[in-house]
Amino acid sequence: MFYTWQNSKMKGGSKMSVLDISSQVTFLYFENIEETIEFFEEILGLERVMDKGWVYVWKVAEKSFIGAVDEKQGSIPVKCRGGFMTSITVKNIEEVYEHLKKYDLEGMTELSIVEKVPLKSIFFKGPSGYEFEIQEFINPEDIDIF
Repeated sequence: MFYTWQNSKMKGGSKMSVLDISSQVTFLYFENIEETIEFFEEILGLERVMDKGWVYVWKVAEKSFIGAVDEKQGSIPVKCRGGFMTSITVKNIEEVYEHLKKYDLEGMTELSIVEKVPLKSIFFKGPSGYEFEIQEFINPEDIDIF
């Protein structure tokens, strides 16, 4: 049985992580790896930092990365692609929006303000139907965090 959040709370207060985290990588599995490379490099303009011929990694921020795995060679089976979204936070959302309008990105929305957060954002689908968001926070406290 997986240890639940309630069971994991330490007595007497907050839980201290035993993880000595050095970076974060999110790996997504893709059907067409060539299309995926073009998406991350040509459309989003991310820097490729790893190329193993079937798994690729691009730098998103200082120690944050997104990886693409050729689903025919990956470690896990792809059962579904829905239920989550990859959000990338930027400091120049208007410029990014103008850049992305040049491409025929499926489901791309207009640049809009999400009042509840608050932030400015654009949504679109990437390769293999994955959902993406480019966002820029408005609130100074949120800007400091993200």
